[in-house]
Amino acid sequence: MILTNNIPILYERLLKIAETKLDGVDLRPKIDIDAEVTLKDLRAALSETCSGWPVRTGQSAAGFCHRKVKSVGCRTMGSDGGHLRLKLEQNGMVWDSVAFGFGPHQSKCPTRSISSTISNSTSGTVNPP
Repeated sequence: MILTNNIPILYERLLKIAETKLDGVDLRPKIDIDAEVTLKDLRAALSETCSGWPVRTGQSAAGFCHRKVKSVGCRTMGSDGGHLRLKLEQNGMVWDSVAFGFGPHQSKCPTRSISSTISNSTSGTVNPP
């Protein structure tokens, strides 16, 4: 147990440890992107090549980057409102999507670049939207 009056001392000690142990370590979050594609191109590729493919539990999904995507619908979902159900639009193509863990950020749904993975949570196979 740490007494309240010792918190500044603990803070300084932890700061010194972090400075020595983390020197030169990049702590920025990393997103693996396999390809930059438009939503339209992704839909076409899924329709032509992925329909009916099985998705195994634990299989890593490909990561995609989509630039200049606009949120045209944004609402919270889940029992605690912890997730967002989104309608995303890019050049006339609209996709339904879910942003898990982003419920608290509902007010921040502007146009932006996004990353995505494709999954099917209902049937165990990938089917084009």
